[in-house]
Amino acid sequence: MSRGSNSDFDALHGMTLRILMKMLQAAESNTLVSGKDDDGEPLFVLPPPALLAQAIKFLKENGIDSPATSGKKVDTLAASMPDFDQLELGSNVVSIRK
Repeated sequence: MSRGSNSDFDALHGMTLRILMKMLQAAESNTLVSGKDDDGEPLFVLPPPALLAQAIKFLKENGIDSPATSGKKVDTLAASMPDFDQLELGSNVVSIRK
């Protein structure tokens, strides 16, 4: 059996992504159960754990570890951090760069 072409793998990747998204969207739309708990909060049913595990695995294997949106909390935190290359090093600090 010969190896598939890159376009074949791209198509399979896209189909897998679309199917996982459709399955998760369908599960999300059916999560609200008619009724409320003892505190008056709506009851929710989670999607099947195997479906969530597959989606998480798919994201991890494709190097996705956070949403690709601007203004993420991590970006805000990073912007508030000092630029250590610009700081003056005191006499007790040794640079590890060559």
